[in-house]
Amino acid sequence: MDRNGGEAGPLGQALAESGLLERLRGLAEAERRPSAALCEDLWWNAQRRADLRAYDDAVARLYRLAEAAIQARLFVNHGIDTGKVPLERLSEAFRRERPNLKPDAETGCCQLALSDARALLAELEPASPVPGFWANGTPEWQSRRNHSILAHGFSPLTAKDWNKARAWFAERAGVLWRDLPGGAEACHLPDRLPAV
Repeated sequence: MDRNGGEAGPLGQALAESGLLERLRGLAEAERRPSAALCEDLWWNAQRRADLRAYDDAVARLYRLAEAAIQARLFVNHGIDTGKVPLERLSEAFRRERPNLKPDAETGCCQLALSDARALLAELEPASPVPGFWANGTPEWQSRRNHSILAHGFSPLTAKDWNKARAWFAERAGVLWRDLPGGAEACHLPDRLPAV
């Protein structure tokens, strides 16, 4: 079945029979909004890519998961879309520390990079442990990703790199995204698609 309820061939039928179709529809409805469900989907997608030994792609998806987790927390808890933050939503101190943060001339909104989004989260939720995951600098998995073939480097990532990155996220999954509203339901997203 497609989004409109029409038949989409054997995969649509298999999804409907497996009971996964409604869960996937819920994820599709969350489209364009950071959420626990989007984070969980990124988590499973990264693992599927690693199963295919596409480690660069798998770790790149974990990097996106880190961004999405911060974005989801800011969106769900504070109504802030990091892609278009009105300048007045940022404190004077936050703006002063980031003189290069310039609003778009048309919209008056700024776009926050991962490091700026983490800093904003730390300011808005001083008790949150999430920004502290980066308190000692860039985690090893992120540094390896930054120097991988899909980012700025020339060397592919290995199974060992993937396992370290996966362990980092697995240890923090609850705090990063699963404790957000909707996180309990997100864990029920499929980790594997049904065979057709």
